[in-house]
Amino acid sequence: MRRAWGEQAILVAQELIRVAVLWNELWFQGLEEASRRFYYEKKDIPGCVAILNQLHNMETPETLPEKEFVAKYGAELKTAYTHLRVRPPAPAIPSAHGLPNFEQERSGPYLTQAWEIYTRVWRKLRTEIPALAQLDLTTHSPRLAEVTNLKIAVPGTYQPDKEPICIQSFDLILPIIASKQRPRRLTINGSDQHSYQYLLKGHEDIRQDERVMQLFGLVNTLLAGAPAHNGDLFIRQYPVIPLSPNSGLIGWVQGNDTFHQLVKTYRAERKLKVDEEHRLILRQCADENEEALNQQKAYDVLTLLQKVEIFNNALAATAGRDIYDLLWLRSQTAEVWLERRTCFTQSLAVMSMVGHILGLGDRHPSNLMLDRATGKVVHIDFGDCFEVAMEREKHAEKVPFRLTRMLVNAMEISGIEGSFRLTCEKVMGIIRENKGSIMAMLEAFVYDPLINWRLLRPSAPEGPDLGQTEENTALLDSTRQQQQQQQQQQAAGGAASQQVVPVPNAVPVRAWQDQPDEGSSMGSDAATHSEFAGRQTMEEEVLNAKAVHVCERVRKKLAGKEFGEQLSVPDQVDRLIEEAISHENLCQLFVGWCPFW
Repeated sequence: MRRAWGEQAILVAQELIRVAVLWNELWFQGLEEASRRFYYEKKDIPGCVAILNQLHNMETPETLPEKEFVAKYGAELKTAYTHLRVRPPAPAIPSAHGLPNFEQERSGPYLTQAWEIYTRVWRKLRTEIPALAQLDLTTHSPRLAEVTNLKIAVPGTYQPDKEPICIQSFDLILPIIASKQRPRRLTINGSDQHSYQYLLKGHEDIRQDERVMQLFGLVNTLLAGAPAHNGDLFIRQYPVIPLSPNSGLIGWVQGNDTFHQLVKTYRAERKLKVDEEHRLILRQCADENEEALNQQKAYDVLTLLQKVEIFNNALAATAGRDIYDLLWLRSQTAEVWLERRTCFTQSLAVMSMVGHILGLGDRHPSNLMLDRATGKVVHIDFGDCFEVAMEREKHAEKVPFRLTRMLVNAMEISGIEGSFRLTCEKVMGIIRENKGSIMAMLEAFVYDPLINWRLLRPSAPEGPDLGQTEENTALLDSTRQQQQQQQQQQAAGGAASQQVVPVPNAVPVRAWQDQPDEGSSMGSDAATHSEFAGRQTMEEEVLNAKAVHVCERVRKKLAGKEFGEQLSVPDQVDRLIEEAISHENLCQLFVGWCPFW
């Protein structure tokens, strides 16, 4: 019976991975990533060739769409791969070490011919992919469409003390959400006659979200055990089930709307521009130049004082009461409204403090949701942790959490001085009292070899290559001694090894090969292997230094020393609130973060 369960679990996982990223999507993003490494990341030829090798070495096509892809693009891609594997003549000018000069090889005709074909295929895929609005399991995964009455539990529902809810069947139609990563909306029918909805995500590693949910579980336990706890202080959790390094299931948060959708709907009903504040900002810095009205650069080049002045003017010209009105208009009675407002304020305060300790960034309006029934604020998407959003080269985040004017206005007359501040102080006090437990979990989180490679790459595409910047070189030198001490402590405590090989976070492949094929024109060169291995070693060293830096930063937050001096809980909360509402900080944020909301 156990063998049957295991076979069923493997079947479901494999087929969900197949559906999460189709072959045309796999090749589209793979070619895009290879091109970025080749042209924009200091001519990273080994990394580029490794991605292409992995794409060409995919499994044999099984489903009809996969066979159609091979029939349509197989000949072109095979020709391109032939050009890529042609060994060029020895370079006339060797490098300083007597090894092949890859910069000179890059201009060879073999690679130019290959990229002409790859570019042509990429352009065809770019127009083909958006046309697919939904998936039919009978076509894209016949095996998953046929399974019924499985013995495995519905993801995220299993509880040891209760009868498991098993998978009865899968809905055959999977709508595709029109966003950058094109996730699918999956419905699983359970043995309890209920349907469970999930977001099937591809092109993204959600293992970090899983660890964040574990941290939230610990925080909820600590809050529940606090004196005079009335059950209102807790963080909303939802299932996160990784299926592979670049795909997984996320439980659908029912009965919630994103803040962006709420504001958009609210303003559409009143014939208002959804980006009115942004328009006002650009209009002020356009100097009556109509062509510059839609150019963000006109604002980005201003000095900080000029940005603050323009930002203040835009806020003064608009009300910013959208969430305030929505909470009132969607409440049947004044008592319901009061309960929702209280829940809104407390849930916002809890996540503000926990998010600060975690270094959670990217809190734009699409990553915050509002529960229609309770008014509770629910956070989603935890890809930016440990302050990586604050370390971006461009549009680095300056605030510890989101506390913009719409959120403050929704708290009514008391604003941040009432329930919000009291809840923040209570939660921060509980966290600091239990800093040992919090730190133990976060240290395991940071040093987890499955996910800590994220520390090497900021989420913003314009971010630097952290393996070679002056900042990280200095960081490596300054923390090497701390790193050795940390390793010794972990070795004594039986902690996980820090010898981590980072996985590239944008490569949409099912497995990662450290070295290209033997037949590759550059993969078989000892120089390529040496350069690739050297880069991995450097990344590992920087990663360990980053991990030490992150842990030290979290310890300071838990001790109230993140601003240099030792602060009491009320003083620490006060300082954080000041940073979060500062217009000097908000006016520097990326426009997509909507700091004016």
